[in-house]
Amino acid sequence: MVEIARSLDTKKTVLAHEVWKNSLLDNSIYRGKRLFRCLDDHCGAQLTLANWRVEEPIRAAYFKLSSREPEKQHKFNCQMEYGTDDEKNQLLENSTGVTMMDADQQTVADQIENTIQITQAIRPNKSETDKFIINKDSSALSVTEQDKIYKNYRTSSNIKGLTKSTYQSLMPVMLWWKDHPEGILEKINWPAIDREGQERATSFITPLKFNNPFLLNNIIINLNEQKLSEHEYNKVKIFYGEFHGSSEESSNHTLFSTLKNPSVLFKIRNNDLKNVVGIKRLRQAIKQNKYIELAFCGHFFFSKKDNHLVFVPRTPAIADWLAILGK
Repeated sequence: MVEIARSLDTKKTVLAHEVWKNSLLDNSIYRGKRLFRCLDDHCGAQLTLANWRVEEPIRAAYFKLSSREPEKQHKFNCQMEYGTDDEKNQLLENSTGVTMMDADQQTVADQIENTIQITQAIRPNKSETDKFIINKDSSALSVTEQDKIYKNYRTSSNIKGLTKSTYQSLMPVMLWWKDHPEGILEKINWPAIDREGQERATSFITPLKFNNPFLLNNIIINLNEQKLSEHEYNKVKIFYGEFHGSSEESSNHTLFSTLKNPSVLFKIRNNDLKNVVGIKRLRQAIKQNKYIELAFCGHFFFSKKDNHLVFVPRTPAIADWLAILGK
């Protein structure tokens, strides 16, 4: 009987109490009570969470062996089951960076969950770039300097991805996601805001506002691999993929599309692009007729007047809805 294990769903170290709380949610990130393993990789015994989805348990949640069969017990040299306190703490520290003796359960929970939080940035004007990434016009920077900027986000959080970092704009979120493809989003507050600074009516647009943990992948649509369905219309999402850009001189716009979804167009005003981090790379890719890795955040709606899909950025601030990831 232990209070800590490794999840097969998230591949991360988890506390029984945290898993129990999440199991009560309709959109739990954990698929079942038996999808856990002993923290000692040399043991790997299958574990089951007691009190799975029990709203008022008699005792606190814990992990127990899933089977009583002799061959499915903890191995004789399992440090989590038979080790000394020092050995258990060393195993925990190797897995999470903290020990049970260093902190209480809540502190350990804060450290071991591979999660981030996302909030809305407050900016004095719509063209201000993300202060977390850059504090001056990126067009004045060399490619090497921009490479360094792309990596700056790591200095603000634990490299192991063990702390609940808070991000605001699209670039750091996507960089974190690329480092943690199975990462967990603890909560997000990304409304849809029009050019007058007013939040769009939720009766028409579904913003990214959730307080319950879920996989970050659930709000990312990879246009390299999947088609955009009608079910996703009028919902704020992150659209990721390898995009081809072409200038539309007559209307002062640039059109972006993917090979998998050529009919799904992102029509962006050129004036909106001038302050984005990595603009030189984007312009070079367009000039050379090459695809480039991008991410957009916003929603699509079907225009009956024009008879095609129209992309609407999530906010007027470029750092909120466009990230140039390609090199």
